[in-house]
Amino acid sequence: MHGRYASKYELSNALRFVAVVIFVQSSGISNAASQTIVDQEFVIDPVLPALAIDERQDVAQTFTVGITGTLTRVDLQIFRGDPQSASPLVLEMRRTLVDGLPDESDAGLLAVLPITAVLPRLIIAPPNLVQVELGPQSVPVDTGDILSISLHSMAAPNEWYLWASGAPAYNRGSGFFRSEFTGGAYRYAGTDLGFRTFVVPIPEPSSFVCAVVSAAALFGTLRPSKRKHLPPAHSE
Repeated sequence: MHGRYASKYELSNALRFVAVVIFVQSSGISNAASQTIVDQEFVIDPVLPALAIDERQDVAQTFTVGITGTLTRVDLQIFRGDPQSASPLVLEMRRTLVDGLPDESDAGLLAVLPITAVLPRLIIAPPNLVQVELGPQSVPVDTGDILSISLHSMAAPNEWYLWASGAPAYNRGSGFFRSEFTGGAYRYAGTDLGFRTFVVPIPEPSSFVCAVVSAAALFGTLRPSKRKHLPPAHSE
């Protein structure tokens, strides 16, 4: 009888071990979910031909989000067509309309930022992708969202850029362009453009529940018992 009352912890060693294992596994799931992973990708190799981006023509590529989370980065197969081009390209992340075109309304704009990276002068092999971090403008996304990566140029006349294009083999979006010849409206380009998207996923709700339950169990195993140690019973 005395041994039963002298136990230091509420739960058995076996239960404590199980709680620790579950907690470690749940923490691993949470840590893995916090990592940036590739979501959508269409990389062109070889990268010729390409669509031009200049003061007269904008280019866009739509894509369908495959992972719920936060879109933090896009990589683009873009180049300087003119070695003297120095003005930055501007990236706009936009929603799309029901017909699949980029939504150019104020409500459709999700992020806008200049691409400040030094772009390669020539189309090179292996395929080169320029990284664009969205930073504070990272976009919350849900699986199935259809978004647009739109590029337009701040370059002076005769400065131009290229976005590598290929056969329309990306089946979750399309390439578009607009210019004075389209009346300023986006038109289907009949091609897809080289890109890659990165998302920090949101963990499954079950992972959170598992982590909370196991953490509570672990706390319980380590909490000293408040039960008073009673003296052994005396028989008459």
